[in-house]
Amino acid sequence: MAFEIQEFYKELDSHYRSLDNDKTRAFLQKMADETRGLYGSGIMRTSCPFCVESPECNYEYVTVCNEYACFLRNISELDESLVYFNEALLELEQHYQTKNANYATIRMNMAGTYRLMGKYDEAIELFKKSEKFFLDFGEAEKYSYVMAGIYNNLSLVYQDMQDYDQAAAYDIEALRYLPGHKDIQRATTLNNLACIYIKQGQIDNAEEAINQSIDILKDIDGGMNFHYPASLNTLGTVLYKKGLPEAALEAFLTALNKTEAIYGKNIDYVNCCNNISRVYADMGDQKSADSYTRMAGEISG
Repeated sequence: MAFEIQEFYKELDSHYRSLDNDKTRAFLQKMADETRGLYGSGIMRTSCPFCVESPECNYEYVTVCNEYACFLRNISELDESLVYFNEALLELEQHYQTKNANYATIRMNMAGTYRLMGKYDEAIELFKKSEKFFLDFGEAEKYSYVMAGIYNNLSLVYQDMQDYDQAAAYDIEALRYLPGHKDIQRATTLNNLACIYIKQGQIDNAEEAINQSIDILKDIDGGMNFHYPASLNTLGTVLYKKGLPEAALEAFLTALNKTEAIYGKNIDYVNCCNNISRVYADMGDQKSADSYTRMAGEISG
């Protein structure tokens, strides 16, 4: 089969825009199955390079596995996400392709799955290894978006670990690589920074940061960008902290609907249900609060 990278991404983008996770998964699984054996022998896991002629590195399979793993991470199938990240890395390792941006970027993406699994030491190790590659090879400025992504994700790890000073420092470093950008990467970094400010009790700073984030995301992909629900959820939290429950509820409900439309009922959907329940309870509507608590429980098991 002839694999055209541009056609692959064109079709993948089409599936993402359709917001049908089942069809997106079926497409990625099909492409993984088709590209796995493109060069006949597949991954040679035990071959000796000095005595056996290795097949050509299957970059097509690496590309598909990386995209598939990221998709699986986004729908909270974390163990399966690691399987495909490992497949991509192993293919590169078997062909001594570990000293390049491709390998470093995949390790960065894999670290994101470890973070969601609560395996923070593993996540930090992989993020730092990716950072080291780009800094050591003088590639940091060329890959400014990747560097920003590394620091943005390190900030998330330290937020999860409740080390907010370190988390803020990494977000500020991420923004240093995105001066003047009005795009998704800057928007997600501003959202992360707003979350840190909330935890530090700096609500006015949080509001300023999250409004900047939403101002970017609301016009991308017709308001259905993958990162928009997270920023709306943060906005809801800011408004709740400011004592504006009705406005907070509106933001949370919009975040919930967009999360379901884009990702389905994943862990972010559960968290949003719990936020909505909390607001309804504070407003004295216990019936609605209990309803959303049940919804969260049914999904999370």
